[in-house]
Amino acid sequence: STADQRKYLKDLSQLEGTVVGLNNRGEMQVVNGLPLARLEQLNKEGLEMLPAMGTAETGYWNPIIVTDKAGKAEVTFRLPERSTAWQLQGRGVTKDTLAGETELEILTKKDLFGEIKTPLAFMQGDKAQIIAEVHNAVIVKGETINVSFSAKSGEKTTELRKAVVSQGPGVEEVQFPITLDGADKVEFTLTVESGQHKDTATMSVPVQAFGLPVYATAAGTSAQNTIAMVGFDKNTPAQNPTMEIVVGATINRALIDAVLNDFSAFSSTLITPTNRLERSISDVLGGTAVLAMLRGSQTQDSPEGQALAGRVQSGIASLVSSQKDDGSWSWSGKPSVNSSDRFLSSRAVWALAEARKAGFAVPQETWTKAIAHLKSAFTASRQSDLESQAILLHGLSMAKAGDFAFANRLYRERNSLSASGLLHLALSLIELDRKSMAEDLLKMAKLPVEIEKANQLQLDTYASRCIPWMQSNAELRALYLLALEEVPIAGTNPGQVANWLMAARQGMRWTPEKVNGPAITALARWYGRNNPIAEKYQLAVFINGRQLKVLEIDPDDGSHRLEVPAELLTKDGEQKINFDITGRGQFSYSVVMQGFVPAEKLTNTTKQWSISRSYEPAQLMFDGKPVKRGFDILSGSWSEFHNPLTQLPLGERGDVTLHCWRKHGTNTPQENIDYLILTEPIPAGTMVLTESIRGNFERYELSPGAITFFIGNRNSVGLIRYQIVGYLPGEYRTLPTLVRSFYRPERMAVSQVKTLSVLDRDQKSKDEYRLSPVELYELGKLYYGKENYAEADDHLTRLFRNHSLDAEVYKQTVEMLFNTSLKLGKDQYVVEYFEIIKEKYPDVEIDFENILRVAKAYRELGEYERSFLVYRATVEARFERESQIAGFLKGRNEFLNAFSVLERLLHEYPAESYIAINTYALAGEVYGIAESAGSNPKLKEAGVTRIDLIAANIHMLDHFLSTWPDDPAADAASFTMANSLLDLEQFEAAIARCRKFAERYPKSKLLDSFWYVIGYSQFALGKHQDALKTCEKVASTKRKDAETGIEVAATNKWQAIYIMGQIYHSLGQPAKAIDEYKKVDDRFPDADEAIEFFTRKEISLPEISTIRPKDAKTIQLKYRNMESVQVKVYRIDLMKFGLMQRNLDRITAINLAGIKPYHELTLKLGDGKDFQDREKPLTLPLKEEGAYLVVCRGENLYSSGLVLISPFDLEIQEDAVSGRVRVTVKNAVTDQYADDVHVKTIGSANDKFVSGETDLRG
Repeated sequence: STADQRKYLKDLSQLEGTVVGLNNRGEMQVVNGLPLARLEQLNKEGLEMLPAMGTAETGYWNPIIVTDKAGKAEVTFRLPERSTAWQLQGRGVTKDTLAGETELEILTKKDLFGEIKTPLAFMQGDKAQIIAEVHNAVIVKGETINVSFSAKSGEKTTELRKAVVSQGPGVEEVQFPITLDGADKVEFTLTVESGQHKDTATMSVPVQAFGLPVYATAAGTSAQNTIAMVGFDKNTPAQNPTMEIVVGATINRALIDAVLNDFSAFSSTLITPTNRLERSISDVLGGTAVLAMLRGSQTQDSPEGQALAGRVQSGIASLVSSQKDDGSWSWSGKPSVNSSDRFLSSRAVWALAEARKAGFAVPQETWTKAIAHLKSAFTASRQSDLESQAILLHGLSMAKAGDFAFANRLYRERNSLSASGLLHLALSLIELDRKSMAEDLLKMAKLPVEIEKANQLQLDTYASRCIPWMQSNAELRALYLLALEEVPIAGTNPGQVANWLMAARQGMRWTPEKVNGPAITALARWYGRNNPIAEKYQLAVFINGRQLKVLEIDPDDGSHRLEVPAELLTKDGEQKINFDITGRGQFSYSVVMQGFVPAEKLTNTTKQWSISRSYEPAQLMFDGKPVKRGFDILSGSWSEFHNPLTQLPLGERGDVTLHCWRKHGTNTPQENIDYLILTEPIPAGTMVLTESIRGNFERYELSPGAITFFIGNRNSVGLIRYQIVGYLPGEYRTLPTLVRSFYRPERMAVSQVKTLSVLDRDQKSKDEYRLSPVELYELGKLYYGKENYAEADDHLTRLFRNHSLDAEVYKQTVEMLFNTSLKLGKDQYVVEYFEIIKEKYPDVEIDFENILRVAKAYRELGEYERSFLVYRATVEARFERESQIAGFLKGRNEFLNAFSVLERLLHEYPAESYIAINTYALAGEVYGIAESAGSNPKLKEAGVTRIDLIAANIHMLDHFLSTWPDDPAADAASFTMANSLLDLEQFEAAIARCRKFAERYPKSKLLDSFWYVIGYSQFALGKHQDALKTCEKVASTKRKDAETGIEVAATNKWQAIYIMGQIYHSLGQPAKAIDEYKKVDDRFPDADEAIEFFTRKEISLPEISTIRPKDAKTIQLKYRNMESVQVKVYRIDLMKFGLMQRNLDRITAINLAGIKPYHELTLKLGDGKDFQDREKPLTLPLKEEGAYLVVCRGENLYSSGLVLISPFDLEIQEDAVSGRVRVTVKNAVTDQYADDVHVKTIGSANDKFVSGETDLRG
């Protein structure tokens, strides 16, 4: 009220110390001690108090000082009463703009003073040990310092005294116990005194109720006597109710106060933390609208008008400074945040657009980037996201950047829009001058305006169908009123909507914060056009029939705030408030009743999200570094456990984990997800280590007794972690963690209540601490690295015995336990871990000394055989290590030296199985390198040949077989030796050896292979019959497979058959050879080729045969594997053919189609199984001289030849240089040269014949 404000300002004018305020010019100034009239003037101009600045570490003073003639001036001021070092900085500027500055360090201190250590806030029911620090710089050792302590909580004062014996200069601590009761704050006073030295320190700390504040509200406007009823819901177990009433002298005054003041029912951070960006938007929207309303009443130049203008300018500055580089705004209002909030960005553009219309300066860059971002956001939105597009289009339209094409598309989809979408689109169409289309939308969105439901927390049907960002009954009505003011709808009274909005206030403002901008704008425009009554009147306020106060109302007064004494309130049911008016006027009222629900009775009001909280001791430290903990080294299934923290020693840390998760699909669009705020109460006796705070949130804010995490509408929240440190001994209670919807604070999820004891420095926590598997593993490794084998063994043994580890961790744990057992002489466990390593990790190397220790451990346990085996394995390991020298030499192509080293080692070590294996392997390596002996320069230099190496191979194999005749590889070694003998063509030796091997290893799989080698060697020696018998034996042998029990053929069966074919082939018995070859023709290409060689068919005739007229007309027919052939003889005109073809190359390919043969016959040749080339004379009945073409066909084969019956012989001579040809014709019968013979000649490059007749010389 005005009287209360005047009393406050009077006290401020008389107050000592330092109180800072912010004036309407945006300057900070010290306000205590100013004259009362000056304070009243500053208050009217919109002064904002900044009480926290009294303890700030930076001060600013800007006086006007006139220097004396010497250019000097003295100033006197009082330094803050704190013992610390200060840096004073002074700057001066002359009228000629000459500037200078200086700095000075000053130390302020008291010789004896006390300080009180308290938290920022207590919780009711806390029991604390308040620490008082006595800082002594002058009291000598042995003297007494008297310490007095008092705590005032409500009407109760507790006084305690203690005497401290000085230990000389230094700091002494004194503790005073205190229990916090039901008061809302506690005031501490500490006095330290010794002799003439005395100091007093005071401190006030808020005490929070152990529960959650709840509210019930009623509001409205009236020009007549009015009754308001307010009460808590029957299902809300509220306690300790209080009530406050705000009365606005006029509706205009109420709207001014809505912009300039902060009072709201939900102003507590435990209910809804504020959003700085939303407040700036509301200030700009509401402030410009109220200023326009004041211009209509000719009061824009009043102090209220100036304060409103300052608030608008401050809001614009906040929006400009918080804009991101891409032109958007984040939900937290911080430009450094990665994510953008497109809805708030649209609302911010609307606010800046209204500011520009009102004549306020908005930087062009800010404006341009903001519009560009909204256009980009609209384009990037999903085609089906109509609600978001309607909100974005509204922002663009208010900035005169809307596109009617977009609006028209949304208008066509209007049946799919919620009330929010319809109203935003309607406002856009109004800006686009499409009011008829907007009217259609408003008829669809027609909202009910029942005054009695204006203050209900539950959403109506219209709001519940909107996206979470617009789920507000009041905000929908505000947009509805804005649209109705431009497009009236028949049957709808905008005044009723305005009254509904005034009734929906909670305090002086609306909740949530973003409702205020549209609501104040809509109401300011409505009442600016419909000026309410503004006269002086009297208003009497009654509570439950008992008078509270009679107010003398002046329209120029600010709002009146009335606190209702608790005795006027009834214990149960609703409270009745009467407002009786005397005179003419229209007032506004808002009744806020506050109570609190005990923490134990808080329950979840939503199933859409949940929250859990756990306190655990901080991570263990080892050499100043934290030790990891957890369960991620386990395999299979396991149960996690946590170490609850109930006692925290002073100065030590504890881990707090918050697990918040949403219960909707992971693909839910962001616009359909609630904005969440997580409020985490902090135990009073602890401090939060801010550097430890981490999790999935946009930002956090620290306030007395709580941390607020702004989660936003991110889909996944997960874990939020931070650390607390014990600060003040005592027993403390902690409220449940609270997760609420930012825009619908009645929807919340809560965790369990927590208690925490902060122990004194000399006390130990009784909390049981169970090491997690990861801690056991990490500590075991750390102790192992420090060679503290006893501790390492203890931790690793517990890990190994009690948990199922993943493969790699299991391996490392076993290896470390093996070594710790060796170091600690634990023979039983040495053996156990050694056997695990040997079985599971044979590749792990154990040094020679430790192997001997293992053997000793077996012996100590009485396991002598195992001890022997380990010693034996040790010798084997040593052999393996020494044999690596040979590998080293071999890698450098020093084969002979490597061979020499390894051969020596093989003879030095006992004839164990590993020596047998290496002997056999060395023989194989020698054999393998034999083929390259001729190309190896070092072998050639040493004179070592292929034969030498194969002989060495035979020698080593002979040694192997004589030393280890029963070795599993003995039969294989025998067969290898046989092959080496074959390589040296020592066939007799191979036969002899294989006979012995066959007798020695009658059950070997290689038995038939030995017989095969014998057969092959006999074949090589030309003993064909012996070879045939042996190979026949191999081919027909069958043996029973040891694994399957089935009879199988000999391994070398097919090779034996193949050799049999070769033997018959070499003996000239092709039929038998073919029979054998056919059995293996699909296995050996040579066999198939041999069959083809024997069975191929051929016929051929001489290409040209010349026969004298009187000789027998016989030619030779060559054939192979043919039973018969058809022979046809044709007489041809050889001259004619030659003239046509110009050569005789293709004489046998002459076309004889349709020509009757001169002679034909079928010639029988045999059975077609000759398997060799044959010839048969073919006698033909050719009587006349001339040319005859003989054609011979058999099956699919064809051959032809030219037979000339002529007495002439031709001799041809050619002179290549001159191109002359000399032809001599001679009658072979008469042995005379023939004259007058017609001759035709043509060269290969000529195009015509040259003709002539022979002379007497032929």
